Amino acid sequence: MRFLTDTDYESIVEADELEVLTEGRQSVLLKAERMAVEKVRKIISRQYDTAQLLIQVLTFTDGQTYYPDDVASYTDGNGDTYIYTCLTETATGPEANPASWQVGDPRDITLVEYSIYFTLYILYGKVAKRTVPEDRYEQYKEARDFLVSLQKDEVHVDWPRLLDEKGEEERPLIRKGKPSTARHYY
Repeated sequence: MRFLTDTDYESIVEADELEVLTEGRQSVLLKAERMAVEKVRKIISRQYDTAQLLIQVLTFTDGQTYYPDDVASYTDGNGDTYIYTCLTETATGPEANPASWQVGDPRDITLVEYSIYFTLYILYGKVAKRTVPEDRYEQYKEARDFLVSLQKDEVHVDWPRLLDEKGEEERPLIRKGKPSTARHYY
């Protein structure tokens, strides 16, 4: 299971560029992905419910049992890949059992994009060390800066926030009480 799928990369990086970066080995890509997604998780986990945000996508396999809310990538007979959410327990795919599946990607597209930017930056760091292309570095910075802004509550997104035992936000956007006053002694 993984948060990103192979087809997620298609709109951001050419297949031959990815092939060079991973040396043609899927294991290299998967390791870089895990590192990237973990970085994202660590940055946003204090405020946001990462279990709901960083959804694990299964690769559909006929005969495997899927349960409601499982998310799977499914490649149809034409070779097109789609993301589906399982609605009822089933062991058959969307084409054979369409009532059990809902087409549509439940993942936040910004998190997908920024996770790919982090992954590519990690891969370039492995291959090129100090010569990461400027565009890939700028994408990485954009993702990092956005996520850090989220961490500081400087940007609002409609993501599920962490709840305490009372069902209230653990770190609400509106803080109660007076703001602290900085005192400088020189």
